Amino acid sequence: MCDCDQKEKAIGKTQKQKMQDPEGFRRKETFYEVILDDCPEAVMIFSMRLDRIPSFVQLPEHETENKNDLDYHFLSRQLNIDPSRIVFIEQVHGSKIVNPKNEPEPFVGDAVITDETNCYPSIKTADCQSILIIDPIRKVTAAIHAGWKGTVQRITRKVILELETAYGCSPSDLIAALGPSVGTCCYEVDEKVIEPFRKSAPDADRFIESYMITDPISGVDRISSRLDLRRTNKHELLELGVNSDNIKDLDLCTQCHDTMFYSYRRDGANPGRLIALAGFRL
Repeated sequence: MCDCDQKEKAIGKTQKQKMQDPEGFRRKETFYEVILDDCPEAVMIFSMRLDRIPSFVQLPEHETENKNDLDYHFLSRQLNIDPSRIVFIEQVHGSKIVNPKNEPEPFVGDAVITDETNCYPSIKTADCQSILIIDPIRKVTAAIHAGWKGTVQRITRKVILELETAYGCSPSDLIAALGPSVGTCCYEVDEKVIEPFRKSAPDADRFIESYMITDPISGVDRISSRLDLRRTNKHELLELGVNSDNIKDLDLCTQCHDTMFYSYRRDGANPGRLIALAGFRL
């Protein structure tokens, strides 16, 4: 039995209920949306795997030049937004922040910030931590792709500081949401990850979990180290002044929930990609 199976049995009914009705989120057919009743013009969504949606294959391919963009076109229909207003970036597992108004396409980086309405920063993940941030006062939006390398480079901290210095945002006004990502139940890492993480992250050991497990191949007991991307990035938000009540956490493991999410670790090098997208409608 794998670790995620053991965890599923241990948490049982509580986890199933959380999946059905996660606090602060509303589940739709193709995505989870952050409940923003006080800011109805805002959009913050995390997609589920679209290959399990029967209606997805009915989208005419002639509507997009690139077949890989079909998922964006499909979601834009569900959200009633113009797909040409979605900002795409080429993600490189770093910490560069893209401002679409100041840089030429194609955009390369792992975070996007915009103060334009009817503009929707987006990122793709297949285990990494996705983070969406909006400022409902100044109408500023950010989307962050935080894999372990981006987390080591403290990309979330850099985005919050950029929102403050370049856009005049107050952290206490921000609403942040963390999407699905690989959990410590499944995210085993080695010293190539642990060592730079310990050097970079303050109080790093609080975000590293270690277990004694029996290796499924050799049958030998060994220590397994797990990195908590979710708690690390959430801690960065809190440390920089984002109110805990304004942080929405989907808290679902991509590797555990194979019917809902794609996972690089579970599905191999070419899984589908989950989309995180946010912005303000006109």
